[in-house]
Amino acid sequence: MSYGLHLNRLKSTIDAAFVPVLISVSLLGSFWCDATAKPALAMTTTETNSRRSSNSVTRIQSQCHCRQVVLDISWGVLPEQHKDQQKVVNCHCRQCRKYHTTAYTSYLVVNEKGHRSEDCGSSGRVSIRRGRDKIGTFRHSCKELGTNVERWYCTECSSKLLSKRQLPQEEEQETTSINITSWFVNLGPLKEETVPVEYTSQWRLQLENETSNLHLEEKCSWMDALPKHAPPRRMPALPNSSSAFWYGGCACGACRYKVAVPRPTELQHCYCHLCRELSGGPFMTWMPFHNRQFEWIPGNPSGTPRLVRTTPFGCRHICSNCQSVLTIIYDGQPNHVWPCAGGLDDSSIPREEDMGSYLSRVCHICCRYVPGWFSIPQDGMERIMNAS
Repeated sequence: MSYGLHLNRLKSTIDAAFVPVLISVSLLGSFWCDATAKPALAMTTTETNSRRSSNSVTRIQSQCHCRQVVLDISWGVLPEQHKDQQKVVNCHCRQCRKYHTTAYTSYLVVNEKGHRSEDCGSSGRVSIRRGRDKIGTFRHSCKELGTNVERWYCTECSSKLLSKRQLPQEEEQETTSINITSWFVNLGPLKEETVPVEYTSQWRLQLENETSNLHLEEKCSWMDALPKHAPPRRMPALPNSSSAFWYGGCACGACRYKVAVPRPTELQHCYCHLCRELSGGPFMTWMPFHNRQFEWIPGNPSGTPRLVRTTPFGCRHICSNCQSVLTIIYDGQPNHVWPCAGGLDDSSIPREEDMGSYLSRVCHICCRYVPGWFSIPQDGMERIMNAS
């Protein structure tokens, strides 16, 4: 009897102790689900990016439009110890504008330092994850990088990837055993989900700072232009319209065109993924003209632009040599052509203070795709979430 009584007392003691434990576990489980089940989806990207930026290696990816080329941009140390490797800039020089056919080009600057046989652990690095055989190069110049610049693009889709400068050893400032490569990686095709969230906010502030906008003395005249005409049903002719011709072309000069401007036109700044990937910048700007106003200028036989289908509803003229994107032709507007404002010659268009007289409308389109590192200017112009 004493043995049975002992077992009963022991069972009661265990049950009394176990019930609170079950209640505690149950409450804890309920709290876990309520606290994290739904917010976890919203927190996934933030938490992943925070972990990525706090690890010993920070890695960002760039990807072309057709997804055949992927680049890795990485740092071997904590970014806080090498803030110069997080530097972003807008380059307004004529060469960058002409090649990318944009108002300016946005870059992530990575300075890679390495010995001939091995890389220094504290340097940034750009490497090819996929598509080495799909990378084309165009020899060009840049006011910031110099006269010997190698620009990378995808040979399949013409996405702009980066501009590269390799300093000759006699120009290096450290020792002759060290090579310094300056990579200006285009921000347009970066995969946003791989960019740490703290970077996007830092980059946005940097790009809004005047010191991060290089060569503003060469800024294009139409970038900040606002219309001086309200758009009636039929725009009045411009004064001296018979002589109003604007000229433009690609970076290598093989493809040239002229457009007659008898009355004010419009500018549409587009932030879609395709425009950002093909240009390498934050947006591309388009102007509508009737076919009879637009004309290709005969010249270099090898400079005939190729008409490439880039969407189910439109094609673009792209230079076969330098890959500059020049126009859009929409299937639904066969009588119109949309030249890219970034291809216009500075010498043929009005000055900044006069440009507004040639505009009836300025708008921002595909605003839902604006990347986190960019802010649309507060210019009072209409913003359209999708295409206009």
